[in-house]
Amino acid sequence: MFPADEARAFLTRLHAGMDPSIWVAFALMSHPKRGRPFLAFGRPGELPDRVPVPNPEGLHVFFTPCAFSKRRRTEALALVAPCAWTDLDPPKAGDLEAWQREAWTLLEGTDPAPSMVVCSGRGFHAYWLLRPAVRLEGEEARGRLVAAVRALNAALARKLGGDTVHDLAHCLRLPGTVNPKNGARCELLKADGPVYTFEALVEALAVRVPETPAAVQGKPAVRVQDLAQPAPTKRGRGRPSKGCTKRDLRGLPPRIRAAVVGGAWQACKGGRMRGADGRPDRSRVDAKGMYYMLRAGWTFERIRGAFERPDWLIGAKYRELHARQGAWAALRYLETTVRNVQAWAAARGDRR
Repeated sequence: MFPADEARAFLTRLHAGMDPSIWVAFALMSHPKRGRPFLAFGRPGELPDRVPVPNPEGLHVFFTPCAFSKRRRTEALALVAPCAWTDLDPPKAGDLEAWQREAWTLLEGTDPAPSMVVCSGRGFHAYWLLRPAVRLEGEEARGRLVAAVRALNAALARKLGGDTVHDLAHCLRLPGTVNPKNGARCELLKADGPVYTFEALVEALAVRVPETPAAVQGKPAVRVQDLAQPAPTKRGRGRPSKGCTKRDLRGLPPRIRAAVVGGAWQACKGGRMRGADGRPDRSRVDAKGMYYMLRAGWTFERIRGAFERPDWLIGAKYRELHARQGAWAALRYLETTVRNVQAWAAARGDRR
């Protein structure tokens, strides 16, 4: 089988039955520890023309098992998980061939058996196909599904002694390409293993699905860095590198400082910004505080750090969403508030 045909056969089986409108990411880089990789995106089961197979330029070529709703490789946008996976890497020193024989024997005797096994040129990547693929949708269900898929990957890693590759935006080496570390080809060794339902694989591995939704990794879709230039700050020697500290409050008006630390109850002492039931409107207080944070040049990470501090009450609604629906829902609330504040400031002609 030619390298390109091998890559297409692997992707075709891995992504069989997936929505053709979503995206799979391919990361290409000259060295895994130098420089930032550039990405190419393709539809499930397809090999984009931009991806060199085999790679005569000596690039490291990776792909993401999961697919995304947009052309960005971040766990926050992961939409479909077609499999669970693990990565077995050899030790840095020792007999590589002897280790490969032992690892292959371990994979062959694993129950449940992997659906596909790839030799990365040194180690092995094993995949357990899920049919139907897990669709990571729903405000309440998404966080728990992400946690469940990551728990599956963690259970497989513990069972086989694999690496920590649990996150849904992780890249693995693409079959049919050459591993520049040792010049060996990444080969598809097994492609006819069984497929599993998500529930059956969870039961077979005795995975305890976390009740608390997973903290979804990745950058938010809206970046406040694009809305306000961060004010230059200096860190004193020994100052802790937190997302936000009390020192950052100095650039805010006194009443906003009180609202940040005291939350909605402190901000609504005068009777303003209350809902129809007479209780403080936390969303309005959050928006007002965020407006002045943006005017002061706060970055998104600093705002998020303020909302995540349990000793500051401005982030009560954000932390409640995080606990009940997961990090994805809380992050979406924060992003939506940023958009609304930006639109309101633009409508009133605020250029500051």
